Amino acid sequence: MSVAAAKRALRRAIDERRRRVDPAFRAEVGAALARHVLAWAGLRPGRRVGLYAALPDEAPTEELMQALLRRGHPLLLPRSCGGERLEFAPVSDPARLVRGAFGALEPPPEEPAAALHPDDLVLVPGVAFDRFGARLGRGGGWYDRSLPAEVRDLYGLAFAFQVVDRVPEAPWDRRVRGIFTEHGFQLCDRGAPAREAHRDPS
Repeated sequence: MSVAAAKRALRRAIDERRRRVDPAFRAEVGAALARHVLAWAGLRPGRRVGLYAALPDEAPTEELMQALLRRGHPLLLPRSCGGERLEFAPVSDPARLVRGAFGALEPPPEEPAAALHPDDLVLVPGVAFDRFGARLGRGGGWYDRSLPAEVRDLYGLAFAFQVVDRVPEAPWDRRVRGIFTEHGFQLCDRGAPAREAHRDPS
């Protein structure tokens, strides 16, 4: 099976489970994620954080967003900017977020974009992750194209069932260093096996 076909099959399986998530459980997961991220040693006081406004089928970020702002962390959220790319812009009031082209809340267009820095912490969504840090997105490659190579502190936010044994990946896919779920924080194994060598579009 090609990498692209394996990705499609895994997306279908995980998407089915995400659609069945109970709203009460989703709220519990959002509260747990906020607790785990705020308790994590890597969240230094005042550290700038790249986050995202979760879609209904993603692990929720509303509570985490509010908690980070209360703690005084500068917050950056992505928005679509053309060419199948994302840019990040500061957010100080989630009430000012607007609905973007793909249904996600994002910073309003009048808010100037801000470049991500190498010392930023960036928390990303995903359809699935594995213990080696491989990340399966929705298939558009937006984060892979948009995150600067020098930004290395990438971490995933997910429901625990989204962490699987192995995620198929291509050479251009960005890996995360760790994953936050409702159960806590999992540091990824840096001794990951080699990626697939062929350039199979996915």
